[in-house]
Amino acid sequence: MLQYGLIHNRKGIIGKDGKALIQIRAYDRKRYKYLSTEIRIEPKQWDKEKMKVTPNHAQYIKLNRVLESKITRLEDYEISLASQGKECSLTMIEQFHLNGKVTITFNEFVDYELKNSTLSSGTIRQQKVFYNKLNEFSPNTVFSQLDYDFCCRFEKFLVDKKLHQNSIAKEFKNFKKFVNLAVAKDYMELGKNPFLKYKVKSVPSKKIHLTSEELNRIEELEFTDWEFKNARDIYLFGAYTGLRYGDISSLKKSDIIKLEDGSWNLDIRMRKTSNLLLLPLHKLFNGRPKELIQKHSELHKHSEKCFKCFSNEHQNRLLKLIAKLAKIDKRLAFHSSRHSFGTNLLNHGICIEVVQGLMGHTKIQQTQEYAQLLNISVNRELDRIW
Repeated sequence: MLQYGLIHNRKGIIGKDGKALIQIRAYDRKRYKYLSTEIRIEPKQWDKEKMKVTPNHAQYIKLNRVLESKITRLEDYEISLASQGKECSLTMIEQFHLNGKVTITFNEFVDYELKNSTLSSGTIRQQKVFYNKLNEFSPNTVFSQLDYDFCCRFEKFLVDKKLHQNSIAKEFKNFKKFVNLAVAKDYMELGKNPFLKYKVKSVPSKKIHLTSEELNRIEELEFTDWEFKNARDIYLFGAYTGLRYGDISSLKKSDIIKLEDGSWNLDIRMRKTSNLLLLPLHKLFNGRPKELIQKHSELHKHSEKCFKCFSNEHQNRLLKLIAKLAKIDKRLAFHSSRHSFGTNLLNHGICIEVVQGLMGHTKIQQTQEYAQLLNISVNRELDRIW
């Protein structure tokens, strides 16, 4: 809950009548709002330590009761919100104090949810991109404006900014998440949700992946710069394990189960899906994942982490340069390592159900996309006949 206090003459200005205002100070994580109580007294009539009107004021008992009741009213409002599963912000408290009701905008709602989000930093960064575009399009959006027409105009705004259709779909995916959250917290009625009718289409995108030969070209590159070496190794580890960047960056040495026979198994819970994943590092791609872990464990002996990762953005910048040096004419980003893992396993004849398990896919359809990318089922049937 927010914290409340009382402060007298905050600005240090005494009126002509020798009195100054008492204000309620609402506090939340180093942020403040000052709310007027409309009560003015002389400096000698205020106890700063006890935050009370002193007995040398003729009506000190009544005034202290009024001040206490004003704070109690705000606390009761917070409790009523909490009982409905709603969060309370300083802006909401200010509006309730002034008007007896809250008229928070959708923009303020999104801002508050972002500041109090427990999601991963990468997800929050993506959602902030949507928030910035929303503010650019409509900085003071009230909930009643969120209808089918608003969605149409917002989509046109994004089209005019030359965003790709799939980028627009991504922004609307975040838009929909916040609208659904607003409905769940009773800021909007369920029947007013514009996404009951409004749909944004995405177009199939080509999954970039590297062949085994292209991965070998990257592996054979010689660097003197540590950043390039590190970015290359982390990418290769992703291509040999299928792990997402967030999972690799949080990977700990304690996540590796080492057996006496030389077997190394990776046992983690994936951040994106929370699914458990067990990978035999000593077997995948002739044990290259195990070798990379050993190499970086030596480099970072005093760290609990397996790799010293950059930000995702910096990693991708380095990968683009690495691709040029390896003469790979593909738009390389880190997630292509996961695509490379899936397609190369299938290309080596691993059955699709095993690939599904190794990639942590919950649905076989997700893995089938990789098979379709290579036309594997078609080629195998044709090879069987001819």
